[in-house]
Parts: sequence; structure tokens; C-alpha cells
Amino acid sequence: MIISSSLFRKVFIYVQSVIVIFFVSLLVFAAPYLEKQLYKNEETVAVTFLDNVVTLIRGELTAIDSYWKSSIDERQKKHNEITELQINFILNVFNQIPGDDLESRKKILLQEFSNFQPLSSGQLLAINENGTIIFHNNAKLINKNKNQFKDAYLSPVFSSLRKDKGTFIQYWEIENGQEIEKNIYYRYVPELSMFIGMDFFSSNMLEEVQKREEQIVNSVQSLISNLSIRSGGQLLIFDNEYRIKIPPNFTEEQYGDICKSGIVSKLKSLPKHPDSTTRLQWGDSSTGIKCSATMVGWNYYFADFDWNIILVHEKEELYKASDELKSRFIIMTTLMVLAFNFLALVFIRKISVQIGSLSNVAEKVREGDLTQQAEVTSNDELGKLAVSINSMIHNIRERTEKLKSLNEDYLHAKDEAVTANKSKTRFLAAVSHDLMQPLNAAKLYLSSLSINDDLNNRIEENTATKSISALNMAEQMIKELVDISKLDAGDITPNLEEFCIQETFDLLDTNFKVLANKWGLDFKVINSSCMINSDKRFLKHILQNFISNAIRYTSEGKILLGCRRQGNYLSIQVWDTGPGIPESEQENIFQEFVKGKTVSDKGESRFGLGLAIVKKMAAILDVEITLRSWVDKGTVFSVTVPIISKDSYINSLTSSNDSNQNNNNSNRNELSVFSESNESMQTSKNSYALIEKAKSKLKDKVIICIDDDLSCLDAINTVLTKLSCQPILISSIDEIKDLEVIEITNCSLIFSDYSLQGGTTGFDAIDELCQITNRKIPAVIVSGEYSEEINGKCSISKYPLIMKPASIEKIISVINNTL
Repeated sequence: MIISSSLFRKVFIYVQSVIVIFFVSLLVFAAPYLEKQLYKNEETVAVTFLDNVVTLIRGELTAIDSYWKSSIDERQKKHNEITELQINFILNVFNQIPGDDLESRKKILLQEFSNFQPLSSGQLLAINENGTIIFHNNAKLINKNKNQFKDAYLSPVFSSLRKDKGTFIQYWEIENGQEIEKNIYYRYVPELSMFIGMDFFSSNMLEEVQKREEQIVNSVQSLISNLSIRSGGQLLIFDNEYRIKIPPNFTEEQYGDICKSGIVSKLKSLPKHPDSTTRLQWGDSSTGIKCSATMVGWNYYFADFDWNIILVHEKEELYKASDELKSRFIIMTTLMVLAFNFLALVFIRKISVQIGSLSNVAEKVREGDLTQQAEVTSNDELGKLAVSINSMIHNIRERTEKLKSLNEDYLHAKDEAVTANKSKTRFLAAVSHDLMQPLNAAKLYLSSLSINDDLNNRIEENTATKSISALNMAEQMIKELVDISKLDAGDITPNLEEFCIQETFDLLDTNFKVLANKWGLDFKVINSSCMINSDKRFLKHILQNFISNAIRYTSEGKILLGCRRQGNYLSIQVWDTGPGIPESEQENIFQEFVKGKTVSDKGESRFGLGLAIVKKMAAILDVEITLRSWVDKGTVFSVTVPIISKDSYINSLTSSNDSNQNNNNSNRNELSVFSESNESMQTSKNSYALIEKAKSKLKDKVIICIDDDLSCLDAINTVLTKLSCQPILISSIDEIKDLEVIEITNCSLIFSDYSLQGGTTGFDAIDELCQITNRKIPAVIVSGEYSEEINGKCSISKYPLIMKPASIEKIISVINNTL
């Protein structure tokens, strides 16, 4: 029987004791605490609601302030444009004044100033270099020093005069007792040796503040009307005179009742701490709105408009729900105690220490702890259950370890697959775009030779030379791809020999001296007689890459090739005064297909493999490559090779000659960078009928051409010039701002490459040009890589897409159809 069970009696007595102690403790300690927490929760809800209201108000304030700021910025921009038009008009008048004496012409111009009709509402202003106001539509300011021109607060309007750029000044004056905002925009005009600007009336500041506050009140009223306040609460907003701002439909009688309740006197006594929330309690015997009982509220001082935002509650209504919940809690606790006693009487017989132990073990296993073991204390069913649980844990542990091992292998294989796929994607993207650039330029150059015009043979030969240069660039890119694959495959072995470093220095000096001088750079080699042990060809190519990069990215200054001895090693260094490489890019530039963000001004587009090849060569030679760079100051690349003594060099000459012959014959998989080849290409005849028709249709048409590859840009310029067009060349989206508005306005077509510098696209450039002209300009997109993204964008924008390399017939046909 259950009652006769010793285990049951022990457990039942223990449970009953716990229940009694828990219930008594609950009534004595927990009930007051629960009541306090319930009240606190109601107050927290109220304060949270008030905070949300303030957040909504701030959001509306931010939106309205953003609108006003954009209006002010637009007004400033308009004033700047009007002033520039006025200055251009004055310069045109000045240029029409006859005579060679500059001062006489300036005096005549000043006399004409009074006859000028100022644009918009501005007043013309002129100040000489000494800071004297030589003209102003307000005659009281003429011949006064700039420091005598003061605002409403008696502060000088002009603190200083800047010659380097146009300057915008905002100041205030008092007119008819009102504060008026005024703006001045001026700039230095070097042709006249004076500062010219416009003094604009901007706005009545008081009216704008009132409009802004009215907008905010309307917006806040709309927001509050959509909010639901619990427990019968009411939200009131008082202005700085303690009048009810929101809701605006309060009558004088209702406002009087509010004042009688004591809330206004409470608010007046509060310190005005910005963005602070204060709890208030008042009105236990007053009459009026919700004043039949004690009132409680929370006030938030909104410093931006000197408002008091208060959430008012009747205390009894606010805590009514909490009191009801407290009563229900006591009743539910009593019922739960009775139900628990009943369940204990039925099920405690089945409760034991072993089941608790087994339950604990099972719970920890579920949480992942497979080191647990159930304690076997008997041979009954519970003991057998413990043995089964232990066996199950052992099996789970073994399977988990196997699964973990398999999962690690899977993740490793997945990472390798993802890495390989990313590398393949970068490779295909680079090939499809960069490899097409020079081929496209070459095709256009060669095609332009067939256009029938009056150019002489020398110009045609120059065009052919450019074509060959473009094709050589493509050939070099292909060679780099081949070289990187050979180095990765391990097919290349170095031919180590002992030689004097000066031999390599002399070759590099001969190869790069002329090229450096062509770009206005000073290339200097520090001679050295040190003997080293390395592969001549590998070392030469490494240094060639360092020097060619230095020439490519150095705009002015010098490049230095030299070496320093470091113990038993020689550090061969290439210094330049280029733009430098940021520290964030230095680790990545030796990776494959990675280009630095610095753009070369020599018109060359690279593949991003040069330094990757250098790194792999250095690994094969077992030498160290180092890089140090300072932004806007320069960069130094170094390669460190072992030094040998001159005596060792002389003794090894004979054996070195024999081994070099064998090594030269055995190294079949030679890198392509060590060989040179020339290839000539010819183009077929183009359709003269199509070309002649295009000449007639495209004559004097202004076409804006955009491409960050200067060879492609020059090639399309050659073709369009021969077709009697007027091409405007742009190599980046940043150059658009340098164009004259009249040039863009007369544009008939935009011919843009898709991929531009800095991550921008041809669509970005086209949009900016259309925005400047405020019209839709016909455009053509050119790309060396095909993707669904590019094709989709062209379909949406209805721009024709031409794939590189493109024939002249294709280009003419698309341009004709677009126009």
C-alpha cells in the first residue's frame, strides 16, 4: 500500500513541510514585495509611454529640422550661383572697356557699378585688397573699412578676406524691431584685384521660428491623437507660459479646473533640467478634471521649445489593475497549494532519490555533457534503467566524436571549395574585363586606319604604333597569367650563380633611364661592387617590377636604386617619392589579382599579378621581400640576397660556367617574362558606305566618352574624330565637375565604359551628366565582361550594350540607331 511505504512517508512529510513554509513565507514576505513590484511596473509602463511620446516628438523635430536645413542649403546654393553670374557679367563688361591701362579701366568699371541692375534681391559689393569697401548699393558703406561693416550684434561681418576660394557669410541685422537674416557670398577676382560679392536679404528669423514651431505642434498633435493611453491617463503639453499647447481644444473652463488641481503650481516649482523626467503627486481634495482623488503624473521638460510634457493619471485608476492582480495572485496561490497536496498524495510514491539522480543525469546529457554516469544503487527496474542510460551515453559519445570528426572534415573541404571558387570568380572577372580593354583599343586603332580622310601617312603610322602598344599590353597580361600558373605548379627552378650586383644595376639603368626621363623623373643608380649568389633573371625581374611600379605611380621627384649591406646579406632597395601605400593595403598588394587604390597617371592598366609573381619568385629563391611606405611621401621595396666574398667568386668562375650551361639547358619551363616577342597585326577593310553615311549624320555632334583605360579612351577618340564628331574625353566620374555646363548641354550622346575607377560605373556617370543638364541624354554602355547584372541594368535604362572588343561597324551602327 502507498501509505505503508517508508519512502512515501518520508517524501510526503518533507513536501508538506516545504509547502507550509513556502506558503507562510509567501504571505509574510512575498506579498508586500509583489505589491510594490506591481505598482512599480505600472509606473514603469507610464514612464515608458511618456518616453515613447518624447521620442516621437524628437523624430518629428528631426524630420522638420532636416527640411529646414535642406531649404537653407538650397538657398545658399542659389545665392552662390547668382553671385557667380553677376561676377561673370562684370568681367564681360570689364573686358569690353577699351584701353591698356588696367587701373583706368577699373575706375571706369567702378563708375559703371551703380548702373548695374543686381540679380535677384541681392546688393552688389566690391572690396579692394586693402579691405576697403569700394562699392555697395548701400552708399553708407562705401569707402569704409571691412571691419566697420558690422551686424546686429556689433561684430564685424568680415573677419578676414580669403583669396583661395569663394566664401559664404551669414549675419543678422535689426530692421523695424525684427531680426533679419542676411547672406553674403564673395570671392576674389584676380583679373580685377578685388573681392566681388552679393549681399542678399534672406528671411525674417522670427517668422521662420514661428512657422517651425507651428509645424511641430501640428505634427505632434497628429501623433498623439493616434496613441492609446492605458488606465484612463491623459497627455498634456504646457508651453513656457504654462498654457496648454496640446491638446489645443481645451476651453477656458477646463483650463481653470486644471489650474485648480494644483498641477500648474507644481510645474512652476520644478527646476528646468533639460531632458529629465520628474514624478509628481497632487490634488487630493480639489475639484475639476480628474481631481476627485489623488493625482499622479510624470513630467518631461522638453528644452528645445521650453515645453512641459506631462502624463496625468488618477492614482486609484492607475493602480487598480495591480490591486486586482495582487488579489488574484493570493487566490491562485491558495488553489495551487491545495492542488499540489492532492498530486503529492497520488504521485509521491513514485518519487525517489534514484529518479531524481537519473533525471539530473539525463538533463546534463541533453545539454551536451557526455561525461555523466548514472549511479547504480540497486538491481531493480531503476538499477537496470541506470545501466541502460550509461550504455546509451557511451554510444552517444562515440557517435558524437565520429560525427564531430566528419563535420570538421566537411567544413575544411567546404572552406577549400569556397576559396577555390572565389579565386576562380576573381580570375574570370579580371580576364573578361581587363584583357578586353587593350584588345578593344587595338581594334579601334586599326579600324580607324580604314576611314577615308586627309590624314597623312605619318599620323597613320602613329595610329598603328598605338595599336601595337595596346596589343603588347594584352600579350604582357597573358604572359603574367602563364607565369603565375607555372610558379604555382612548381615547374620553375632557379639557376643560382655568383655574380656582381653591378651587372644587373647597369642593365636596369640602361632600360629605365630613358623611360624615367620621359615622365620627368630623376632615375639614379648607386653603384656597388658587392658579389651575391642568386638567379640573375629572377632578381632582374623582381627589380624591374619594383622600378616600373615606381615610375608608373610617381608623378614627380626621383627614383633611387641602391643596396645596403646587412651582415652576410645584401638588401637591394628601390626608393621613390610617389603617393605611398596606405598601411591597410600593404598586406594585400602581394596577392593575386589585387590592385592598389592609387591610380597611375601614365595611362597604363595592370592586371594585379606583378607583385604576386615577385612574391612567388622570392619564395623560390628563398629570399625576403620587404615593404615600407609613407603616405604622400614615398615607398621603398627591398629584396635581401646572400653575399659572397670576391675570392670565393673568382675560385668558382670555372665550375660556375659548366653548371650554368647544364642549368640553362634543363630549365625548359622558362618564365615568359624572360623572353621577348614581337607580333604584327593587320585589320581587314571596313565598310566605306557605312562610314561615309555616319560621317554625314555625326558631323559636329558632341559625344562625351568615359573610360578609365586611357588607351581605349584615345582609341574611341581617334575613331570619332575621323567621323567628324567632337568628342569630349573623361577618364573618371570626378572629371565631370571640371566640364563647362555649355559642353554638357550640347552633348548629343554619352559613350561610357561600365567599370570605372573607385567602384563607380558608367550608369553613375550618365546619371550625374543627366542631372546637370536636367534632361535625358542618349547613352551607350561598353563592357569587357558580360553579366546578368549589367545586361539587366541596360534593359531597364534602355541603353544599348556593346561588348569589347567592338568593331567600328558595330559602334557606328549602335550610335546611328541611338541618335
